[in-house]
Amino acid sequence: LVWTCVLCLGGIRLLIDWRSIAHDSLPVIAPQNWLWLALVWCGLKVAHEISHGLCCLSYGGTVRVFGLNTVMFVPMPFVDVSSAWRLPSKWQRMHVAFAGIFVELLIASLAIFVRSYSDNPLLRMLCLQVALTGGVMTLFFNMNPLTRFDGYYIFSDWIELPNLAQIAQRLVMQMAKRVFFGVRFSNEDRPFRQTLLLATYGVIAACWKVLMTISMIFAAEKLFHGAGVPLAILSAVLWLALPIVRGLHYFVSANIVERPSRTRFVVISAATLSVCFVAGRSVLWQEELVLPAVVDFVPAETVRCTVAGFVSDVFVRPGQTVRAGDLLLQLANPQIDFEIAELEVEVARSQIRCQQFQTAGDIASRQTEDVTLTSLRTKLSEKRRSRDELTIRTPVSGIVIADDITNLPGQYLSSGEQVCVVGDAAEKNLRVVVSQSDLEATLGVRGETVVVRFRGAMHEPVSGTLTEVDPRASGQLIHPALAATAGGPLAVHAIPSQESSQRDTWELTQPCFIGTVMLSDDVRDRCGAGQLASVHLYLNRRTVADRVASAVEKWIDSKRSEVR
Repeated sequence: LVWTCVLCLGGIRLLIDWRSIAHDSLPVIAPQNWLWLALVWCGLKVAHEISHGLCCLSYGGTVRVFGLNTVMFVPMPFVDVSSAWRLPSKWQRMHVAFAGIFVELLIASLAIFVRSYSDNPLLRMLCLQVALTGGVMTLFFNMNPLTRFDGYYIFSDWIELPNLAQIAQRLVMQMAKRVFFGVRFSNEDRPFRQTLLLATYGVIAACWKVLMTISMIFAAEKLFHGAGVPLAILSAVLWLALPIVRGLHYFVSANIVERPSRTRFVVISAATLSVCFVAGRSVLWQEELVLPAVVDFVPAETVRCTVAGFVSDVFVRPGQTVRAGDLLLQLANPQIDFEIAELEVEVARSQIRCQQFQTAGDIASRQTEDVTLTSLRTKLSEKRRSRDELTIRTPVSGIVIADDITNLPGQYLSSGEQVCVVGDAAEKNLRVVVSQSDLEATLGVRGETVVVRFRGAMHEPVSGTLTEVDPRASGQLIHPALAATAGGPLAVHAIPSQESSQRDTWELTQPCFIGTVMLSDDVRDRCGAGQLASVHLYLNRRTVADRVASAVEKWIDSKRSEVR
């Protein structure tokens, strides 16, 4: 009862903190946190195996061995609770198998609570790792009856079918031989419902195994660059070459007992390949390209400091509507005031010297001093202009866009540093991020109507027009909402600032091209600046065979470029 209450409360807490948890999930599995993740995983598995052993002992079973094993150099705690198979009740055996999941889910729920009420970044990260490993991974793998972990033994005990995987696999193999070779097997007197259950389980388990292996290959390729090539070759050998060799051996070698029909196999195989070939060459597949985008003011005016100084006053706040010429910031630079005072003194002295040379009749010295005076007055005028530029005004009318402008008083702004962006609310449009590989396809639909799906309150798709794509690639992050660190779709890395008073800037890991999608007036009114969206481009229709061949060719080209 306590366990159920804790899990329910943990689920409620998870729903409340869902946005924060989703935002923090990517850094949790970053390579720099793998050591902590491994320690958390080992700790949870130790608790998992101890729970199996304690539950088995509580029902009168024995635990012969408990220890640590290594599988591919990965530490794996284990416990031998095989004595649980002698327990008289299937519910007791199911309880022993469920004990590890029981404890991991309890720890994961408690970790969600600790994370919610803690301000320590390290503790919050560790709690999230515990929640992901003990919650998501446990439900996805341990509780899954399709793999031979705890969920499999719970399911096989529940339906009272020991050796479920072996029986189902053998039944699926018999069905395949019956279909392709016409081999008939003796009836094992199973009820139809049980036979249907075994056949369904065998097929789904086989598909799940293939799907998980492919997923692990792609994950390894992303995490360990280049590792996908040998893994793909190995998987091709295991999934294709070995089954083909076994099938050919079964086809060629005479089997007196089963008597397979070679003619039936050839006819069915030829018909299947013909259907697949015709379908691949005739069935059209609509190619869809999905690009990340963000609502922004296009065009927008960026306000920058032309003269360095300390911020003394801020006259606006984020989201405020301003007119052209309104005050934004007031900077203070004592050095400029000191230089102006010095130049004013030098100008006064130069004027006095000019009068003295004029009175003395020294025309040559007077002309030389006039040149000096002109130079001093020019410098003084430039310094006064710099002092005037310490007062920053809005160049255009619009809305002030800045995340920390109210925190600027007292900070030092260098020359050229961005203060804010001023955009017109009537000019909100989409800025689309296009990668190098998608540029050619995107340019092909320039000027055409595209489909836009907004993230957030606006779930229905709307239409827009792709008007332009900047031909110059850039690594600049056009909007903070697009960064993966803020829950966006783009991978970024930090660029350390050379000055300690300034914050680090974020840059895209891969340079991209920026396009613009024009929206209608009613859509502009409903969406907000910074709202994320996805732009869907529907390209030419191609056959399934062409799409598969193109994908394989692109993958091979990418591997060749990595090798080079």
